[in-house]
Amino acid sequence: FNTNVNNSYYYNTNNNMLLYLPKPVKNIIDGEISTKEYSNIDIEYYKSKLSFLIKNKFFGSTKYKTVMNKRLSAKHIKKQFASLNHIVFEVTENCNLKCKYCIYGDMYQHYDKRITKNLSAKRAKLLIDHLVKLWLSPNNLSINTTKLISFYGGEPLLNFKFISEIVDYSKEIEKQTNIKFEFNMTTNGTLLLSNIDFFVKNNFQIAISLDGDEYSNQYRIFKNNEPAFNIIESNISELKNKYPVFFETNVVFMSVFHDKSNYTEIKDFFQKKFNKSSNFSELNPLINEEYANIKSKTIINNIKNPISEYKEHFYHAKYNFYVDLLDKTPASKSVPTGTCYPFEKMVFLTANNKLLFCQSIPHKYTIGNVSDSGVNINFKEIAQLYSSIFDKIKNQCAGCYMYKHCRKCIFYFDEKYNCDEHFNEIKFSKVIAKYINNYEISCE
Repeated sequence: FNTNVNNSYYYNTNNNMLLYLPKPVKNIIDGEISTKEYSNIDIEYYKSKLSFLIKNKFFGSTKYKTVMNKRLSAKHIKKQFASLNHIVFEVTENCNLKCKYCIYGDMYQHYDKRITKNLSAKRAKLLIDHLVKLWLSPNNLSINTTKLISFYGGEPLLNFKFISEIVDYSKEIEKQTNIKFEFNMTTNGTLLLSNIDFFVKNNFQIAISLDGDEYSNQYRIFKNNEPAFNIIESNISELKNKYPVFFETNVVFMSVFHDKSNYTEIKDFFQKKFNKSSNFSELNPLINEEYANIKSKTIINNIKNPISEYKEHFYHAKYNFYVDLLDKTPASKSVPTGTCYPFEKMVFLTANNKLLFCQSIPHKYTIGNVSDSGVNINFKEIAQLYSSIFDKIKNQCAGCYMYKHCRKCIFYFDEKYNCDEHFNEIKFSKVIAKYINNYEISCE
C-alpha cells in the first residue's frame, strides 16, 4: 500500500511485520526497474534484498482456515477460573437515575427483567470463599496475589451495607492468607458524598459516570425527568475540595459518546473543571435498532490519537534487524474474533445470582450461578458454548485481514452471526495506510 506522500509499504499479516519498500524495490516488484534511473550495482543490491525475503518466505501466505480451529477445553477454562483476579458484583438492580441510554433501559433487550433486587451478601461471600480455595490451590497459575473486587449497579451506593460487609469480609481473609484485596466502584455521582470517608479509608478507586458538561449530560436524568448534572457536579467539586489527594489519585471519569457529545468540548470541560480527562466509550452495540439515532455521528475511533491507536493494534509490526522480518515458526492455531477467553478478565455475579463473563453481554449467556449450597458452574458446557459460536463464524474470520487484531466479541453478534466489522484486503490496506500517514506527519 502507498501513503499520502507516495511511500510504499508491505504488511505481512502472518507475523505482523511492516516493511518500508524503497522505490527501487517497489519498482522491481512491479517489474518497472530501469537502468536509466538506477545503476546496475544498485539494482543488484536491491534485488538481493528482495530475494532474501522471498527465499525466507516473508511474502508467504497462510491458509487461515487451517489455523483458525483452536478450541478451548474444559480443563483450560477451569484453570483460568482458578487464576481469576477480578470479581464484579452487581450490588443492586436499583438506581435513582433513569438514563435514557442505560444498558438496562428501554433501548436494550438483552438483560433479565429487573425488579430492583439487591445482591445477597451471603451469596457474594460464597463466591469469594470458592475462589479463595482455588487461589490457594495448584490450579492457580497466576503469580498475582492481589485480587480486585468491583461494585457495580444499578447505583451501588443504594446498597452501601453490602459494600461495607464485603470489604470487612475481605479484610478478614487477608488476615488469614497471603491474598490481598483492592476495591473499586462505578457510581453515577448523585450519592457520592454519602459514606465517602469509608471509601477514602479503604483506598477505593472510584469511577464516576459523567458525559461532560450540562449539554452533554442530557440523557442522564432522575426518574422524575429532572436533570442530574448540577447535583453530580456539586458533589464532585465538594469531594475534590475535601479530599484533594484522593481525588487526584483515586477518581476517574467515564463518558458515553452519543449524539449530544462534542469530544473537544467534553475534553475541555474535564480539564478546566477538574484538571482530569475522561475515558470515552460508545453505546453498547446491543442497542435496539430503533434507537440507533442517538449514536454519535462521530465514530469514537476517529477521535482517538491515531499514533496510540496504531500502537494498540500493530505495535509488534516493527523490527530492529532485517532478519527480524522472518518468521520461522509455523502459524499457530488461534480462535476466531477478539473475544476474551473465559475468565480472562473477570467474573460477574448479578443481583439474580447468575454468573456471567462480564457485565456487558446478554444475560442469556449465563455460565452458572451461586445458590445457598455454593457455586455451580460447568466448564465443559462453557467450552461447548464457545465452540458452537466459533463454528458459526470461523469462515468469516478466516477471510478477514484484521483477524489478528480483532476486538469483536462473539456475544455481540446478531442471531445470524454476520460480522459487521469484516475487513477485506482493500479495507485493511486503507486502515494501515491511515495509521502510517499519521506517523509520517508526526515525524515531519
